[in-house]
Amino acid sequence: MSNARDALKQALKDTIRVKPYAKITVADLCKLAGVSRRTFYNNFDSIDAIVDVLVFDIFAAPSRNLRTLLPVDDIKSAVILMLEMSFKTIYENRDFCRGALHYRGQYSLLKGVVQHVRALNREVYVIHLGDTEENEFVSYLFAGMAALTILWWIETDGEIEPATMAKYIDRWTFANWHTLEQNRFEQGKGDR
Repeated sequence: MSNARDALKQALKDTIRVKPYAKITVADLCKLAGVSRRTFYNNFDSIDAIVDVLVFDIFAAPSRNLRTLLPVDDIKSAVILMLEMSFKTIYENRDFCRGALHYRGQYSLLKGVVQHVRALNREVYVIHLGDTEENEFVSYLFAGMAALTILWWIETDGEIEPATMAKYIDRWTFANWHTLEQNRFEQGKGDR
């Protein structure tokens, strides 16, 4: 069944390049994926549900997968790598992102990005802030900034290379992260 899911996801990504999202039908996707309507509905409730899965695949999975491979203490050294992987994935899927930007209404794609990035941020910032109101605020703040940056980058056709985007984001938005990490390191040295 996962082959059918993957085929339907790819069919949507391919179709959105040549047809406006609002005009894509289940029949279009089934034909391109080589599956029946029944198979479609065994895997997804709607075309929007495929977009929901793709939003996770594109915007959350690369960072989440890297985080599972690294101990939490090594995250600081991996920020650039995480960002570069994320922007590379977004860049490779920019046609889909542009085409699905408003799939459930005004900037709904970005709302999905905020949801997934906020959850990841919450996990990362709990190390420094605990399960607090401030963690909720900071997690949302940086998720919102990420979504707006992605919007700008998509609308400018991703003219800046993914590695350069990663460098800029690290320089301009993660200064507080590096300060928190440095403070945590210094506090740990004093405890010994």
